[in-house]
Amino acid sequence: TVYHNPVDVLSELNLADFSLIITDMKMPKMNGIEFLQEIRRKGMFVPVIVITGYGTVENAVDAMKLGATDYIMKPFSFDSLRRVIDRILPSEDADIVAESPAMKQLMSIIREVAKSDITVLLSGESGTGKEVIARLIHKNSLRADKPFAAITCAASSESLLEAELFGHEKGSFTGAHDARKGYFEVVDGGTIFLDEVAELPLGTQARLLRVLETGEYIRVGSSKVQKTNVRVVAATNKDVFDAVSAGKFREDLYYRLNTVPLKIPALRERKEDINLLFRKVIA
Repeated sequence: TVYHNPVDVLSELNLADFSLIITDMKMPKMNGIEFLQEIRRKGMFVPVIVITGYGTVENAVDAMKLGATDYIMKPFSFDSLRRVIDRILPSEDADIVAESPAMKQLMSIIREVAKSDITVLLSGESGTGKEVIARLIHKNSLRADKPFAAITCAASSESLLEAELFGHEKGSFTGAHDARKGYFEVVDGGTIFLDEVAELPLGTQARLLRVLETGEYIRVGSSKVQKTNVRVVAATNKDVFDAVSAGKFREDLYYRLNTVPLKIPALRERKEDINLLFRKVIA
């Protein structure tokens, strides 16, 4: 069901009849934060996905603190929205199927790794569930009540990616009409998941290395040093050491990220899980 006005939703809709709500941040009569507050005030705990534009990341994080289940940034494809939905609805009862020896061993390591703040590098083919694992690490960590944010390093230009990660000052580049916080600021205390980390530009790699070494970063267009306390979980479907050998990835950053390497097995390597996964999908 599509509604164009959140006030109409609250007055006409029995939210308990729906499995999921997807809401924009900017809407007539009521914004996404106010809408979410009203949903929760009424005691309705249906999962909510918030749609936000670039530059309003902090609003999305605020929404998650108020009980939003996840958020997605514009522009986005139907496939990326589908992935967010699939992460939420099928995983209410169990996040991961782990009956095979390979997955049982992995889950045992994850439970131990989650207890610390150590940096983790997840590797595996596309579709093996690296983001699900990253969220599981966060969920079982001491940071579980703090924000979690997932960033795809290959999805933006270098300048836009740095602005998203570290924030920017007003006028620091074309279109920067206001100063904005970056992920390392708004997710302070929580966990940042850097997907496709092997695609990071070399300049951004240097800035990320500084965060990992000192907890310090500088907004784009600023000279002021800021501090952050964020756990980083990175992921790749490539051999990052090959990129190091080719001069495309910093060796010092590689060793910082690769403190605990975790290989996610492909489904063909965990055949004991296939029937369980099939039953879960059709349930």
